[in-house]
Amino acid sequence: MMELNLNAKHAGDWIYRGEGAANIILSYSGSTSDFVGKVLRVQKVKRNGTNYEEVPSDLSMHEGLLWNEDCDLLSAPTREIAEHLYVQHVMSPRLGSNHVDAGVRVLVSRDFLEAVAKNVFSQRPSWRVTDADVNTQCDYALLISDHSVFPQALRDEEFSISVEIKPKCGFLPCSNYILEEHTMKRCMTRFKLHQTFKLKHKKVSQLSRYDPLDMFSGSKERILKSIKDLFSTPQNNFRVFLNGSLVFGCLGGGKYRTNVRYDRALEDALKFVIQADDGMRTTCFLELVSEAVFRSGLLDRLLQVQKLDVFDIEGAVHAYYDVVSQPCVVCRDLGEDKQQSDRYTSLHTIPLDESLKIVKEYLIAATAKDLSLMISFRTREKEDPKSAYNVILHESIGQSFDYKVSFIDLDMKPLGKMMHYYELDQKIVRCCMKMMKNEISANFEEKSSYQDKSIVEEDDYPTRELAGLILQNLSCQTICEKTGWKSVEGSNHVDAGVRVLVSRDFLEAVAKNVFSKRPSRRVSDSDVNTHCDYALLISDHSVFPQGLCDEEFSISVEIKPKCGYLPCSNYILEEHTINRYMTRFKLHKTFKLKHKKVSQLSRYDPFLDPRKEY
Repeated sequence: MMELNLNAKHAGDWIYRGEGAANIILSYSGSTSDFVGKVLRVQKVKRNGTNYEEVPSDLSMHEGLLWNEDCDLLSAPTREIAEHLYVQHVMSPRLGSNHVDAGVRVLVSRDFLEAVAKNVFSQRPSWRVTDADVNTQCDYALLISDHSVFPQALRDEEFSISVEIKPKCGFLPCSNYILEEHTMKRCMTRFKLHQTFKLKHKKVSQLSRYDPLDMFSGSKERILKSIKDLFSTPQNNFRVFLNGSLVFGCLGGGKYRTNVRYDRALEDALKFVIQADDGMRTTCFLELVSEAVFRSGLLDRLLQVQKLDVFDIEGAVHAYYDVVSQPCVVCRDLGEDKQQSDRYTSLHTIPLDESLKIVKEYLIAATAKDLSLMISFRTREKEDPKSAYNVILHESIGQSFDYKVSFIDLDMKPLGKMMHYYELDQKIVRCCMKMMKNEISANFEEKSSYQDKSIVEEDDYPTRELAGLILQNLSCQTICEKTGWKSVEGSNHVDAGVRVLVSRDFLEAVAKNVFSKRPSRRVSDSDVNTHCDYALLISDHSVFPQGLCDEEFSISVEIKPKCGYLPCSNYILEEHTINRYMTRFKLHKTFKLKHKKVSQLSRYDPFLDPRKEY
């Protein structure tokens, strides 16, 4: 296969399939057996105005240091060959050789690449054309199996359906090197933050509903939700192919959104593979994809590779400057902020081999965060014990499917782009922080007050109803009956107390006695209401009743759990989308910090990611 070469006369056989940031993908429409069932990955080069950015032809000296343990990679004569070896020797062992196809290199002539660039020009998204073009200086392209089809299906005229998914980063970072004011990175996935940034800069027409934490959760229900969310807002993160031809999704990423016409086209295409009633095939397909993701277990393996990024880019960028033996620009920009600069001092005092390890693992994790997952299905007509593929039975339609799962788009990330990754990260965070501040101000400053009694004004109807019942001082049993709660679950753990008559002089005396013990901000804000007729007498739950008599010791803790879910109401404005991704507690803390109600942000998050290590 290494002897194969492509020139201008072959260009007409290669059809535009799609593209990412680094490569254009071409599918083969000719009859040469060596190319049937294959796709060709052709490298792109970034535009810089009317010129093209210069692409280094080989690994830099510092990249040589970085990959010195991978001898084959280090000995590569060109960057193209090094990138091919990177998939073979770095990514394949980590993700599983059965699910990674490194492909083979094919010699390509300049006239072939120029002809391809001309042929695909009209099919490429305009913003991709503006951003980059085919790199006609390359000597090689990468020939890879077309994982959207089954090999024998090309001969037997079988139908297969496949989906390409970009899972993105599946965890929330917890690095100590993330600045305190960037705490939103600990609460929202990078994908969600980046979506907000892209929407502001008109790179997408609407925010994606997809949350990678659902996909990586290990929960069947949440995985299915993530697949449905990708389907409803696919962008370039969800594409469906019938026998290798795109039937749903966009070719090059960007502003694609679903509509009835696209949904109908997918429903029609699925009839060749899924035997279900019209209108139900898409639902069955999404369930099939979800089951394959869950059963394969590959996302667990992928997550472990992503988690090689222990330091986050805010930490790794400091190790990068030590690797390239240059003064740290990030530390310089911190200037006289001693508290922040001290945070990173330790990173600049570690041995070089540790700095190399930090940067190397960051770049490997970056590949894992940006790859795609290709899942293909075909109908299994009869049991075949010799089949090389796994099988799924869709119980609701009684149909069995062969399926296979592959990782694709395992691009090597250049060492020289570390500062670019840092700057992009900072732009994204600044954009989201600005939007959050504007939103919090709008949300809170419209209200004249927000006292404890505002529980009755919450936007969740059951909470409003319950609050009203509590304020009526009804019994636990009555509350449980009216709200539909089982009294066995509620009454044992709720003390409604009893009302006690109190005189005005009692309340005035209490106000005087406790004045000096109350926090000054509470004193400024309110006082004892001396016009009340009743007070509420409740058991002291910090002690055991008999302990007061027997002089026993007890220890207790009081916790305010706060709201433990993210709202999904359709009445939340699009510009208030942050409410869907950050808990009310986190938003409120930011507001309180701004208005000096607290001295620092709380690290607590009521909405815990079950896959995050705490």
